[in-house]
Amino acid sequence: MLYKVIVSALLICFFNPALALKLYVSPQGDDRNPGSIQKPFASLSGARDYIRKLRKDKKLNETITVIVRGGNYTLSEPVYFSAEDSGTALYPITYQSEKGAVPVFSGGIKLPSFKILTNGRWSLQLHGKYKKENSPEQLFINGKRAIATRYPNQGYFSPKAVKEIAVALPGNPNADTAIIQIKLEKAQLDYFDVLSEANLKQAVVTFHHNWDITRKKIFKYVKADSSFYVTSHKMKSWNPLNTQTTICIEGVAKDLDQPGEWAIDQSGNINYWPMAGETLSNSTSYIPGIQQLIIIQGTETEKVSYINFKGLKFEMTKYAMPPGGIEPVQAAATSTAAIEINYASNIVFDNCSIAHTAQGAIWFKRGVSDSKADHCLFTDLGANAVKIGEPSISHKPEHATQHITVNNCIMQSGGRVFTSAAAMIIFQSPNNTITHNDISDFYYTGISVGWTWGYGVSLARNNNISFNHIHHLGWGVLSDMGGIYSLGKSDGTVLGNNVIHDIFSKGYGGWGLYTDEGSSGMLLENNLVYNCKSAAFHQHYGKDNIIKNNIFYNQQLAQLEASRVEPHVGFTFTNNIIVYSTGELAGINWKTANFVSDYNLYWNTNNKGIAIQGISFDQWQKNKDVNSIVADPVFANPSSGNFRIKKIPATEKIKFNAFDYTQAGVYGSLAWKKISANAVH
Repeated sequence: MLYKVIVSALLICFFNPALALKLYVSPQGDDRNPGSIQKPFASLSGARDYIRKLRKDKKLNETITVIVRGGNYTLSEPVYFSAEDSGTALYPITYQSEKGAVPVFSGGIKLPSFKILTNGRWSLQLHGKYKKENSPEQLFINGKRAIATRYPNQGYFSPKAVKEIAVALPGNPNADTAIIQIKLEKAQLDYFDVLSEANLKQAVVTFHHNWDITRKKIFKYVKADSSFYVTSHKMKSWNPLNTQTTICIEGVAKDLDQPGEWAIDQSGNINYWPMAGETLSNSTSYIPGIQQLIIIQGTETEKVSYINFKGLKFEMTKYAMPPGGIEPVQAAATSTAAIEINYASNIVFDNCSIAHTAQGAIWFKRGVSDSKADHCLFTDLGANAVKIGEPSISHKPEHATQHITVNNCIMQSGGRVFTSAAAMIIFQSPNNTITHNDISDFYYTGISVGWTWGYGVSLARNNNISFNHIHHLGWGVLSDMGGIYSLGKSDGTVLGNNVIHDIFSKGYGGWGLYTDEGSSGMLLENNLVYNCKSAAFHQHYGKDNIIKNNIFYNQQLAQLEASRVEPHVGFTFTNNIIVYSTGELAGINWKTANFVSDYNLYWNTNNKGIAIQGISFDQWQKNKDVNSIVADPVFANPSSGNFRIKKIPATEKIKFNAFDYTQAGVYGSLAWKKISANAVH
């Protein structure tokens, strides 16, 4: 009886409107107001501070909803939330848009009107804190990222030779410092020979080398050497700059030669070449003023908890390259994010948007648990969309990040500053759920999971990466990438029911599913992979992985690859359908790798025989694929993405279980699906 009374009392409290406080925020408000519907606050921080006062006065015993009216909210500094801003499981605190409204929280600074020069270009003199020595590196015109001037305008060039010259610093002969000589071909000499000293000081050089980028200012140009030089850390032996490296030069004022480009000249003016239809009267211009927009920061002993953000839009963050440039870091792992969360639990971003960033969008970083990004749009990003956990391993339980859900989100057009950024990274973090997301238009990997090279300690266990649509990545800029990429021990991790296609690398490694160094204990099941450059599945090395019941269709160079031959069984490959007309069935080391393979279906639509690196299928079946078959499953219309199987008896022989690949990607309203469908195809 007492139990029923307590439950009834709790339900009455929870559903009683009198115990639900509503506060209001408006661009026309004032933070000295009481936050009522008639007298709203002017900012999130104003509402936050009022809630703090309620708590201090012990008047906080209800659910609080902060209703944010539509309009632009300019942030001159990040909005911080600490443990004192927490809600509770019974009384969460929610910051949400007013129905039908679009509140925009921007780190952008609106620029005054440009002047039109005689050549039709626009020009604006920077002054005050935005004068030349603090020049912005990002410019947005009419809500679009303007393009920094570039040589060459399209594509890249490669050096004739690269030489590292070690530098011993006084008192520190072992310093990790070098000068890198980049010897140029004639076409580049013609370009450099006409650069003024001021132009050389402006130039930012981006080097793309395999999976990494390096960005540097030019140290000097020596015409007699046919070379320019940069200072750097000593190059890493596993991925140095070399003659396969691709290079572009950005930011030189004299290269302003195409609509949509911009640069800052030697006098400190922003110069912009307007696009067709852009006029001073119909255009707005912004430069970002701050690096981060929201910081949720608890402590090891006091977490921030039970705060929800719903229907809010966050945009425009800045990045300034440090004087020493950017050293190579895989997947832009160390770049920061517009929204950063540390020591927190039960933090939810629902139906939010993050756009026009100079670095990443959101990072569930240290000590975060039971938190979520749901139905969010991440677009036009300088680096990653979502990061979970940290690269380093901490054995302090309070540092662990886990149980993060990223569901039904769209991540498109990223890596615009850090081209090596993966759309999503799970570092040393277990028990996360990544489902029903649409990922496209990044220059590197879609989803990266794990951060241990080899068979050492890894915390990236029991991650569920399922029903994601991952497509149109790479664009021939970087190499060694995958639609889904894994590193290290990953016991219990599932990659299931994902649709992956159009992964196109510069050189090697445009793979759909890529189990890299030490990837182990994973299940790759019910995935559809098609039209990737290098292979549908590639295992560098690992153990005890299961690749089961997948459809691999028509990759460009090979369908299946495995790099390292190890004494243990690397993976089990069963119940898969492999159909192709381009490339080979088997690429790197497939015939010598140590794996178990059986009950698979193979078909070459050119009606050619099946061979594995020169071995006939009959010979192959003496050791592997004893119960596998060569047969046409007859897909309904694969050229239009219809992989419905028409010849069921063939697939029954290999015990294939049909799965509904159309469930991959986002779900919900037609408008939401349309954003995803219009991304890149």
